[in-house]
Amino acid sequence: MVKEEHSFLENEFEHQPVPEQRRKSLLSVSLVWIGFPMVITGALVGGSIVSALGFRTGILAMLLGNLILFAYVGMQSSIAAKTGMSFALVATRVFGPKGYRVTSGLLSTIVIGWFAVQTGLTGASLHSSLGTSVFWIDILAGILFMGITIIGVRALSVIGALSVPFFLILGLYAVNIALTHTTWSQIFQFAGHPANGISFGLAVTMVIALFIDSGTMTPDFTRWAKSPRDAVIATFTAFPFANFMSMFFGAVVTAAGASSNGDFSAIIARLGPVGGLIAAAFLFVNSGSVCSHCLYNAAVGWSQILGKNYAGWLSY
Repeated sequence: MVKEEHSFLENEFEHQPVPEQRRKSLLSVSLVWIGFPMVITGALVGGSIVSALGFRTGILAMLLGNLILFAYVGMQSSIAAKTGMSFALVATRVFGPKGYRVTSGLLSTIVIGWFAVQTGLTGASLHSSLGTSVFWIDILAGILFMGITIIGVRALSVIGALSVPFFLILGLYAVNIALTHTTWSQIFQFAGHPANGISFGLAVTMVIALFIDSGTMTPDFTRWAKSPRDAVIATFTAFPFANFMSMFFGAVVTAAGASSNGDFSAIIARLGPVGGLIAAAFLFVNSGSVCSHCLYNAAVGWSQILGKNYAGWLSY
């Protein structure tokens, strides 16, 4: 284990429960979780659902899906706070010392794929708005996001504190722009395009599926909470609040006709050079939050499976 007195890296307690005296405040744990699902990908999902079901039915599907996530993730978060165990450690109690490797290994690998998707999205989005190189932006973003993750859980709370206000401000600004061409009444009456083939049940499933992987791995985050109550409150900031808000912004700009897919950052980028730079910074911060959380899940899970220290294998 990396000795903390000789390194800026904290002990991430990947092989043992987090001691009571090392638990973090409610604000810190909440910032870790709230900064994860408040992501532009959620806006894309919200836009797709409303485009198919209409605004009111789509919003209902989003709320229901998020409440299901809250119940599922909240229960696991409560257990994590009681035990102080990561997902991999909890899984050893459920599936045994060998069986847990399948479950933990699967989810820890899936989130690495999500890291790749979000990093690629950063490069593609900046290319479309600023004309930058997709390849080099992906390389730069990947290195930067890995560097954030190596610092550990405290870095996740910091980037969450940066990402969430940025997201809310730009989302509200994009909604304000969209409302210059329509009204709330017209948005509420938006009927969607049923021919898109998304049923209400499928829409609820899309909401759940967006974060069911890292939601299942919530003990990696909420084991740091001082009590089950704090863990459940931190979960609530993610589901329904953060995840629903990201979908809501995408739903509004889609129903207003300002976006075809819910990507409100594209609305900001169209405001000119300054808007393009703001949108670029937003995508870096927002994607960085998602990617660092995904890598953290992967690092904690594979550290337990391989018997390595968190910072050790991640920095290879």
